[in-house]
Amino acid sequence: MGKLLIRIFIVLFCTTSVGLWLFWLLSGQV
Repeated sequence: MGKLLIRIFIVLFCTTSVGLWLFWLLSGQV
């Protein structure tokens, strides 16, 4: 149970980081 929560947290953290990076990259080019 704990490992599953940690795995979900890591996936959410990675996707959020990539999303923020893409948003910063696109907003910086405008």
